[in-house]
Amino acid sequence: MILLKAKNIGRKWDDKVFLHGIDFEIHEGEFVCLIGAGNSGKSGLLRAVNRTEPPDTGEIWFKGKNIVSPEYNVEKLRQEIGMVYVEDNLFPIFTVAENIMRPQMDVLRRTPAEAYNKAIELLEWVGLSEYAEMYPEVLTDGQRQRVSIIRALAMEPDVILLDEPTSALAPTMVDEVLAVIREMSKIEITIIMATHEMEFVKEMADQVFFMVDGTIHERGTPDEIFNSPIRARTRYFINRYRFLELKINSRKFDVLGFITEINVFALRQMVPGKMLNKIQHIFEELCINILLKWKDIPIELIIGYDSRNGQCEMRLSYEGGMKYDPMEDGVCDEDDFALTILRAMIKSYEYNYVGSKNKITMFF
Repeated sequence: MILLKAKNIGRKWDDKVFLHGIDFEIHEGEFVCLIGAGNSGKSGLLRAVNRTEPPDTGEIWFKGKNIVSPEYNVEKLRQEIGMVYVEDNLFPIFTVAENIMRPQMDVLRRTPAEAYNKAIELLEWVGLSEYAEMYPEVLTDGQRQRVSIIRALAMEPDVILLDEPTSALAPTMVDEVLAVIREMSKIEITIIMATHEMEFVKEMADQVFFMVDGTIHERGTPDEIFNSPIRARTRYFINRYRFLELKINSRKFDVLGFITEINVFALRQMVPGKMLNKIQHIFEELCINILLKWKDIPIELIIGYDSRNGQCEMRLSYEGGMKYDPMEDGVCDEDDFALTILRAMIKSYEYNYVGSKNKITMFF
């Protein structure tokens, strides 16, 4: 059954267009993911659906009624279509349980006892019941976001909108929030989620909307969007998320910052721990212990991971004023231990000298 249907949604402010010509149909119980670059319209579309920022043009039909109509009860809509934002928006003056209780009492007119029982039930569901009488300040960011999600669920909505619920979290806290969303999808609720967690999208989504400049540029199943996208901008976006691009400017580069970026990339792409160790070792041996010892030169580095075959690709490009293939020409000192480590880890290796650039491609 079609639960939500949009026809030609548009929204602008002065000359700035935020949404334009958006049409969609979402069936009851579907999990729909919105992907796209920043400012592509993902958050704007969610805010249009629950009328936080109503569209200027078009119609949104929910359970057979046009919710854009001025006559539609907005308070009732916010109960039926809940929303979780990037920030948790918990009230610091209320306990965790009270944060979940207040909307139930104000909107659903539940008694304090009924609202409290529901709060405890949901806190137990996400493993946070021990924090019921504490204040939000004692919670980690991940725990606070879990409370935000169950606060929305306590209203028993038909649809829940998730606006980048993990984007403000440290990488180590992302999984705990995604685990709650994964469990939430099992209770026959319709979910629309804006996210950059591409592996999660591939795992969970029924439909994927790729948004560009306030429009749905392409839509389809995860397999269609990630493995056989039709449009060029979709292909570019998907490929960009499969690869991590880094640039080393000199020997004084921020090693710790680069390792952190590699770790975040590995976490988002669900790279196994052993493969992550290989990436780190090859990066360290080839870039730091070989190339930068040879010359203090800029190095462009691209790392890719293909979850379908568990294979990693690393591409390097550097100049240096001459041809230099470390596997053939050796290292800049007598200690070739770094090369020994590299040869043991790499499955295939290709070197080219094009123009003035040395280029290496390796798979492992």
